[in-house]
Amino acid sequence: MAGVPPPWTGLTFTYPKLHSTPPASLAPSNQKLPSPFVVAIMGGSRNIGAKSAKAFAAAGATGIVITSTNEEALNKTKADADVGDSSAAKLIADTVQSTYGRLDVLINNAAIVSTDASAFAKLHGINLENIEKTMQVNYVGKFSSTKALLPLLLKTTDGAKTIVNITSARGTGYGDGRRHAMRCILGIVKEKRQWLSGRYLSANWDVEELEGKKEAIVSEDKLKMRMVV
Repeated sequence: MAGVPPPWTGLTFTYPKLHSTPPASLAPSNQKLPSPFVVAIMGGSRNIGAKSAKAFAAAGATGIVITSTNEEALNKTKADADVGDSSAAKLIADTVQSTYGRLDVLINNAAIVSTDASAFAKLHGINLENIEKTMQVNYVGKFSSTKALLPLLLKTTDGAKTIVNITSARGTGYGDGRRHAMRCILGIVKEKRQWLSGRYLSANWDVEELEGKKEAIVSEDKLKMRMVV
């Protein structure tokens, strides 16, 4: 059907119920978080990160920690941080521990998009430093923050114990609405959904439709990346 992404993108899993703007059911004011509830957002100065922070605040989170390398953009925060630096990640973990003593949700949103002129060149023309910088933030950064904060997530016995890794839909050729993305995150993590652990999710999906597919997702082990042989 014209205008509908192909199935291999994964974006049509709840078709025809897809969203590019957030439905009223996902409004932060309609989400009731348990108390206490602490969330750490890596890369929270703008776009999805900043909007997620505001959404969690509106939903009643008792503690929100946001980080960024851009101190000016985070003008109301006390420090900036490079999550690709393991020592910085540990500092973040220590700060969350000393301030709140718990952590319910970690959102790994910190990432960069290459602006290097060689990014789309042929292999022999690509700038290696650009590749290294992108990997340091987009891959090593997620690893560092997860490694540093996972012990506190697990230690919080009554917590949500949730890690959300944000990535781009560029790999499938389709984009997600930022406003809807942050509300989708809030709608997913407000309660434990162990059956979604380790699975692919799209911010365009309808959350209620997704929950209706729970049995099929679990029994057929859907929404996972793997090699079938």
